[in-house]
Amino acid sequence: MQNNPRRLYLPRRSKFPPNTMAIDRRSDWGNPYIVGSPGVPDRETAVQLYECDLLAGKLRGYRSGRPLSVDDAIRELRGFDLVCSGCPDDGQPCHGTILLRIANQPEKRCAQKPESAGQK
Repeated sequence: MQNNPRRLYLPRRSKFPPNTMAIDRRSDWGNPYIVGSPGVPDRETAVQLYECDLLAGKLRGYRSGRPLSVDDAIRELRGFDLVCSGCPDDGQPCHGTILLRIANQPEKRCAQKPESAGQK
């Protein structure tokens, strides 16, 4: 597992480097929102819709149709470089940036409850 995973652009049919996961439409993590389709005028909108669906628990796997959650992203993508062939690394938004942020968010730790807390 890497300390600083990143989003990589690799054209289709490229060989993936080690420690990478595909997140384009060859995988379940592909963005179903196609730029230019009704309601999706640009890449920024496509990325926002993807993020909203993921956070709301409404995202379905692009290939399998299975429900995808934030927990799935953390479990399956944490620590990997994420490869997308749909978004060149041109500074424009990509759903891979969203997946990187969500999958690699710091783990939340519950504070220990003092032994006397809640006792009467």
